[in-house]
Amino acid sequence: MVTVREASYEVLRSFGATTVVANPGSNELPFLDRLPADFQFVLALQEGSVISIADGCAQASGKPVVVSVHSAAGLATGMGALTNAFENGAPLIIIAGQQFRSLMTLEAIVTNRDATMLPRPLVKWSFEAPSPESVPAVLARAAACALTAPTGPVCVSIPLDDWRRDADADISKFAVGRSISGNPQVPQVEIEHIAQRLESAKNPLLVLGPDVDKYGGWDAGIALAEKRSLEVFLGSGEYSRMPFPTDHRCFRGALGATIEQVRNQLEPYDFIAWVGGALLPYHGWDAGPYLLGDTELVHVTADPAQAARAPLGRSVVGDPAAALAALVAAVGPSNLPLPQPRPTPEPVARTGTLTEHQVWDVLAEALPSGAQFVWDAPSMIGWWNRVPITQPGSYFAPGAGTVGFGLPAAVGVSLARPDRHTIAILGDGASNYTIAGLWTAAQHHCDVTFFVLRNGTYQVLEDYATLLHAQLPDIKLRDIDFVALATGYGVAAERVSTAEATVAALGKAFAEPGPHLIECNVMAESSGMF
Repeated sequence: MVTVREASYEVLRSFGATTVVANPGSNELPFLDRLPADFQFVLALQEGSVISIADGCAQASGKPVVVSVHSAAGLATGMGALTNAFENGAPLIIIAGQQFRSLMTLEAIVTNRDATMLPRPLVKWSFEAPSPESVPAVLARAAACALTAPTGPVCVSIPLDDWRRDADADISKFAVGRSISGNPQVPQVEIEHIAQRLESAKNPLLVLGPDVDKYGGWDAGIALAEKRSLEVFLGSGEYSRMPFPTDHRCFRGALGATIEQVRNQLEPYDFIAWVGGALLPYHGWDAGPYLLGDTELVHVTADPAQAARAPLGRSVVGDPAAALAALVAAVGPSNLPLPQPRPTPEPVARTGTLTEHQVWDVLAEALPSGAQFVWDAPSMIGWWNRVPITQPGSYFAPGAGTVGFGLPAAVGVSLARPDRHTIAILGDGASNYTIAGLWTAAQHHCDVTFFVLRNGTYQVLEDYATLLHAQLPDIKLRDIDFVALATGYGVAAERVSTAEATVAALGKAFAEPGPHLIECNVMAESSGMF
C-alpha cells in the first residue's frame, strides 16, 4: 500500500512544489522521513528565516515552495515574515505539524490548539486535515489555492501519525491529477475606456505596481509607455517588485510615502492608469485630500481585496500583465515625443566618511552582469536612481515593510536562480532580525553578497519621529560586529569604511563563488521619506 506521506509527495510533485524549506520539530519528522531524492531540502535555523527563504525562492522561481515549521510555536515565530509573504503574494504551502490525533483532545505538549486560526489573516486559506486519508487532497487544494491569482501563502495542519497511514487510492489518484490555470481578464469594455482616456487626456500618467513584474508585464508596460509617450511612476518606493526599468527615459521614480507627497506628485495629471498593485499605499498620514482637481483614476489589480479597499477611483479586477498587453493593442501611437529623461545623478567625490550616494556609485560600477537584488534597508529608499534595474524579475523587497526579509530572502532567490549573482542591500537594523540566515547561505554555497550598510541606528524610525514630532529614547545600534557574526556562520566577511576599500571588497565578492558579507560603515543620513 502507498502511505499518505508517499501520496502527498506525489501531489506536491505534480504542482512543482519540490523545494522544502524547514525548521522542523517532533511533529514534522514523519513528513520528512525518507524525503524523495528529487526534492530539495533547505534547513534554516529560525522560522523567520525559513519563511523568508521560501518567500524569495517562490517569487524568483514562480513555483510553490513547501514550508515545514513546528506546530504553533514554529508558525508563530515565523508570523512576522509571513506578513511579507502574504503581501508579496508568495505561493507558500506551509505545513505546520500537529500532535497525534489521539492526543489532540488532551491538548498534549506541542499540540496546536487552534491550528486554523493561528495563521489568519496572513494566509489565503487555513485548514486542518479531517482524516489521514484526506491529506493528499488537502495538499492539492492548498497548492491550487496558493497558485490561483492573487497568489499567496496557505497553511495546513497535519497530525504526525497521519503520514504513515495507508492512503486512499482513489482520493490520491484524483488529487495527483489536479491542475488549475487561468487568471481573470479585464473586460474589453474597460480596456477600451482606459485606452480612450490615455488618448484623449491632456496629461495622462501610467503608475505601475509589483504585480506587473510578478505576472510578466514588464515588456508590455514599456511598450505602452513608449507608444503613448507616457510618464511612468512606481506606485510606492516600498513596493515589493520593480515593474519598469529605472533607467528608462519615461520613468519618473517612485511616488512618496505620505498623502501630501503623492497628492503633489499627481497634481499635474488629469488621467491616471494605476496598474498592478495596491492603490495609494501610504506609509504616513497627513491632512488633505488624496487628489486635487478632477483627476480621473482607473485601477487595475489581480486582487479583489485591493480593489475593494481602494479609497477612490474605478477599480477593475484582472490580470495586470494581460491588461497592459491589451492596452498596447488598443491605443494608437502618440504624436508627442517621448518624455525627457530625468537628469543623470551627478557623481560625488569619494572622500571622507562614506555617504549613501558614494556607495551607490561604487556599486553601480562594480555590478556583475545579470545581478538580481534583494532590498531591506528602509531608510535607503530609491537607491535604484543610481544603481539601475534594467531586467524583469531582478528586484525583491518586503512588501509589508517588515524588516528581516532581505538577508534570508536573498538566500531563497539565489537557490531559485543560482546562475545569477544575488546582491542583498541590507540595513544594519534589518540584518539582525534574521542573521542566522547566513548559515543556510554557507551550507548551500549561495552566490550572494550581503551588503550591510551600517549607519548605526534605526534611521527610518528617527525619520518617522520627525513626522510625528516625537522625541525618541536612544535607539542607536552600537557594538555589533557583523564580520564576526558572518564568520561564525561560515560566511567570508570584511569591513570597509572608504570608497576604495568598498570597490575592492565588492570586486572580490562578485568574483569568488559562495556567500560574502561586506560590512560597510556609512554616514547616518535622513531618508527624506517623510
